[in-house]
Parts: sequence; C-alpha cells; structure tokens
Amino acid sequence: MRAMALELHGHLANLKLPPKVLVRFEDMLSESDYDIERLIEAVDGIVDGTEQQKRLGFDFDEELSSTVRVMRQEAEWYVQHVCERLLETEARVLWGPAFRQSAGHKICLVTTNYDRSVEIGARFNDVNVDDGFETVDGREIVPWKGIDATSALQLLKIHGSTDWYHGSDGRVYKLRHPMPLYGNLAVVDNGNQELRMKSALVLPTQEKRVNQPPYPDLVTRFRNAAQASDLAIFLGTSLRDPDIMDIFRQCAVRIPTYFVSKSGPPEGVPVGAELKVVVQVASKFIASTLPALLRTGSTDVLEDGEESACGSASVLACLVAIQDGRCPPEDVCEAIEKLAENEVALDLASLHPLISHEDRTVRSYAVALIAKSLDSAAAMALAKELGSAEPDGPLANELEMLERLSATSEVSTSDRTGKADG
Repeated sequence: MRAMALELHGHLANLKLPPKVLVRFEDMLSESDYDIERLIEAVDGIVDGTEQQKRLGFDFDEELSSTVRVMRQEAEWYVQHVCERLLETEARVLWGPAFRQSAGHKICLVTTNYDRSVEIGARFNDVNVDDGFETVDGREIVPWKGIDATSALQLLKIHGSTDWYHGSDGRVYKLRHPMPLYGNLAVVDNGNQELRMKSALVLPTQEKRVNQPPYPDLVTRFRNAAQASDLAIFLGTSLRDPDIMDIFRQCAVRIPTYFVSKSGPPEGVPVGAELKVVVQVASKFIASTLPALLRTGSTDVLEDGEESACGSASVLACLVAIQDGRCPPEDVCEAIEKLAENEVALDLASLHPLISHEDRTVRSYAVALIAKSLDSAAAMALAKELGSAEPDGPLANELEMLERLSATSEVSTSDRTGKADG
C-alpha cells in the first residue's frame, strides 16, 4: 500500500496537476507510514468538505475542489490498475504449493486484497475455489450465486475484487476480462444494453458499499467460519479493519491463533495463551510454511517460524527464477542459494525441474534444498536416480555429502536422546 502511493505520485505528476497539489502530496508521503489508503481518505475528506461548504453557501476553492476530484478518480482507477498488473507466474509459484497440499482440508481464505492471485494460483493447479460466483465455463459475465457452506475451499473477498461489478439491476457480476473503472464510468453488456456495470470495489472511506451485496453475506460467512474453525492464521494485515480486528480478538481467546508478520503484531495487540506470533515474510509463509502445515497437520511448523534473511520480494523472485525455464543457470543457482539460506521448504513439484535441470551445476545446487523439502525422501530418490547416470558428476558428489551430513546429524540426535534417557 505504501509502494502504491509512491507510484501514484509519479502517475499524478505525469497528469500535470497543479504544482501546489503535488508539493502537498510529497509532504504527506514524507511520513513513513503514509499509504494509498490514507491518501484516499484525505482526498475524500477534502471533497466531502468542499461539498458541504457549497451547500451551506460558504466560499470554497473551486480549483482545489476540481483538482482533488481528479486525484480521487485517478487513485480509484490506479488501485484497480496496479492490482491487475500482477504476473500469472508469480501467482502460480506463490500459491501452487499450498493448493497442492489442500486435499482433505476445509479452508476458508479471507482477504481484503483486490487482486486475483489466489484465483490464478488455484486455476493453474486445477483446484476449485468457491468465490461465490457461478462457474465461468467460457462466459464473459457470470452472476453471483452465493458461497456454498459445504465447499472445501472458500474465498471471501470482503472488500471485493478487480473483476467484480455492481449491475444496474441490483445484482453482482464477475467479468472474465476485467477493466479498471472509476467515478461514473460503467461497462455495458452488448447482449443486454440496459445492464450497466460499475466497479464493486470497497475503497477506503467508501464503507457504505459494505452494506451493498454481496458484502454483508461475506462478513457473516467470515464470522461463521471463524467460529467453526480449529485454527486461525492472520497474515499481512494491519488489523485496521474493525471487522477483522473483532474476529481476530474472538479467535485469539478461543482457538490457536497465529499472527504472521516480519515485524510482529501491531501495538496494542496482546499476545496471550492462544495467540502466537510467527515472525516471517508473507511470501515464505504462503509458499513454504503453509504447505508444510497442510501436509503435516502439525502446528510445530508454525512454532519454528523465524524471520527471513531476505525480503518478501526476494523470496518471491527466487521462486519465480527456479521455475522459469528462460532464466540463466547462474541466476537459478543464486536463487537456490537464497532459498536454502531462508530455509524455504519446497515440494517435489517445485524441486523436480531443478533436480532434472539440463545444467549440471543447477542440479548439484538443488541438493541444498532436498533436506528441507516437503517430499525429501522422494526428492532424494529422484536425485539418486538421475545422479546414477553420472557417478562421478557433481550431483552424485553432492548427494554423497548430503547423506554423510544426514547420517552425522542422526547419530548426534541419537546420542543426545540416549543421554537424556540415561
């Protein structure tokens, strides 16, 4: 949200807005915690104040009012534009491991994000996620049907999505090819000229939209899911949203609740018996820790959470690099090293392209990821099979070294256990 505000400043500068407006914007951005939400709140405050002045007959700055209205429209458009800018490759590698481990679990994903990364990740892994809309099946426009309480994987986007639209008929629709809208701009369906659709996003200071469908139903389902769950994880949230904070507090006193952040929970949030903190960047948690939790069913993987050595963007960039067939071998090796340093656990589907890579150096580097893998035994067996074709090659040598280290570690563990028993 902070980066989005910085980008928006450059976008507004290109629009040649009055210098005094841009200078004021720069002053606001000098505050380290200033982000796109606070910007939209401030702009809306000025617009609403100007309208009140006009109604009451007071003098007001017409130029400022007009400029701020442009800023609000551009901010609304820009949020949608940026959220639609994500790369499908990033969504696939980030969410793929978790979806591959989701079988047998009932999971409710709740997000205030507008982007479609979850849906893209699920689609690439042939996983059905119930987001409340009818199945697309090649259609351009599908209506809201409601979320089935029996669905194994539910996605509640409680502030909407870039592909959600409110129709002039009072219904909610999803477009297969969404487009950013703002203000009074609307999409018209050629098959139904009377149906006009406007963006359904709930942006900051637009809380009134929360009272429009489907948002009341989504929040209710969020509360019901929290009450029925055995475990709750809150990730990447500042807890500024009152609904999320309320549900967070309810979970924290009833069931094991984990707050995932690279810097811990916000001030004023007490860490109690049920509430624990996982100090970890979001990308590592989604791509590594969450799949491990789903695979093992044990919260021990959450208790071991430690702060990642490199930033969230770096972890995601590394995940993309190791699965991008166009990436140079030296870059792939560097990505493997970073993932190993950060103890990122990959599944066999993510490791396979590395262990069987055409470059022998990449194959040998991939050994560093086997011990922490979610499928370490299968990964080791695959590596041995491939290494046997080149007994004196680097892959075989690395595997031999890994086996020696593993054996030494097992002996040390056995010795410590024996002493404790004695």
